[in-house]
Amino acid sequence: MSMTGKKSRGSWGRRLLAGGHLFLFALIAFDSASTPGGTWYRLIPIDPFCGIFLMVVTSYLGIFALFAIFGTAQWYLIGLLIDVSIESIRKRLDRS
Repeated sequence: MSMTGKKSRGSWGRRLLAGGHLFLFALIAFDSASTPGGTWYRLIPIDPFCGIFLMVVTSYLGIFALFAIFGTAQWYLIGLLIDVSIESIRKRLDRS
């Protein structure tokens, strides 16, 4: 995926998954602000790695930051893996 003068075709996975997570995260954050105790537990199936650290984090700001930073990074990396695999398949098909 060289960036020699033209825009990379393979960035939809990163944008779609990270943007979708941020949108879902914003919905849960607004819902948690009006619900006593919060509704962050709804993101645990989507961000299982963040769910591991929920027992350690005690403040709502910490929970907010945990899901915002690590959850979005997790989905960005998954999108990156999808983009890289699609590009490698395209290169193989172009060679044959």
